[in-house]
Amino acid sequence: FYFKNDYYIPKQTIENHPNRVMYQSLVENGHLKICGKEVVDYQQIANDIISNARYVNILQIGYDAYRSKEFINIIKTAGIKNAVPYSQTYSNFTSPVESFELAIYQGYLVFDTNLLNPYCIGNVVIDEDKMENKKPIKRSVNEKIDGAICMLMCLGMFNNYKRQK
Repeated sequence: FYFKNDYYIPKQTIENHPNRVMYQSLVENGHLKICGKEVVDYQQIANDIISNARYVNILQIGYDAYRSKEFINIIKTAGIKNAVPYSQTYSNFTSPVESFELAIYQGYLVFDTNLLNPYCIGNVVIDEDKMENKKPIKRSVNEKIDGAICMLMCLGMFNNYKRQK
């Protein structure tokens, strides 16, 4: 698997967040894209997805159904019909967490050079519920794990993907 992640942040977050110095450096070095002023500009992200679809075959776009309605409406209006919700439950992350760990040890995962990938992965702690289901959680409140969540959702979706005939 080759992971190519794009990361987005609203301008106001860069100015006000406790991690603002790091975020500013990431923007300057091209690892983090400014996306909107006060909130994320979902149209910009949709445009990037549509642009990328010219070069890669996008089988599915997974999303967290919680607070994603606006983004999903934008991409569906743009003609992207393969967006599917990915539940953020412990049971839904167990298989991709285990697949990720195994693939790392076997050398099957390759990551692009974006510095936010190791940052996000390094901020993950794996939590287990009483049924031994696993879910990634943040090490602390200001650390971000969005990239790691995205990669795990991708593996989970791949593990459950059914080809259309």
